[in-house]
Amino acid sequence: MASVFADLHSAGRSIYAGKPHLSELFNLRSQLLGSEIKNLLGYKLYTVQDEVTGLGTDGSITDFASEVAAGFTFNPALGRYSPPNGNELLIRKYNHQAHPIGIVTIESLLTRYGGLQYKSTIEMQRNEWKEYNFPNLYRKMTEFATRRF
Repeated sequence: MASVFADLHSAGRSIYAGKPHLSELFNLRSQLLGSEIKNLLGYKLYTVQDEVTGLGTDGSITDFASEVAAGFTFNPALGRYSPPNGNELLIRKYNHQAHPIGIVTIESLLTRYGGLQYKSTIEMQRNEWKEYNFPNLYRKMTEFATRRF
């Protein structure tokens, strides 16, 4: 049995699936999950080819969850998570996957119109969840997690 992890944000009606510094299997799982969500919500899907990161990650919760799933451990010398027994920042692809999981970031609301940025409101969020049927999204993600990769 695999797992899924989705981090919800509110800016752009898009899905980010993949981490360029992690394994092809991890990225495949994340992209498959992202594709299912795209088919359900109609949001734009960005895959690992669209992801831009520095040396390793940028520090989001999906970066942290992805690295834990890969088997990274905290390295006190670096002050961050890194591959086990690693003494350097991650500068090449890490091909191990400790836990079968698909991880995505979902940006829900469209808060930019005509070049203007709007602050999201509770009403906007409720409308988005209703219009895009987010309760069904969670059911579909649960179904996805029970499938074999």
